[in-house]
Amino acid sequence: MSDSEEDSQDKQLKIVVIGDGASGKTSLATRFAQEAFGKQYKQTIGLDFFLKRISLPGNLNVTLQVWDIGEIPCSFSNFIIFLNKISKCTN
Repeated sequence: MSDSEEDSQDKQLKIVVIGDGASGKTSLATRFAQEAFGKQYKQTIGLDFFLKRISLPGNLNVTLQVWDIGEIPCSFSNFIIFLNKISKCTN
């Protein structure tokens, strides 16, 4: 392993996209992570994940997890509790 590889830092961040049904969340997540748009989408049921890896100055490698969450059928406070629990499972 070279010195530059040893000095590199890896970080992982989560981006959660929430909103009303059929508001374009999946289009936004797909455009960001895969640099593409689809002509048709099916409504997201539950949760979808996208990954985007980027390199930043200073040997910083970042993996962005984009969480595309379908319309929320519960109260917002229950949804926050749900997000905290599921987030711990993906670390």
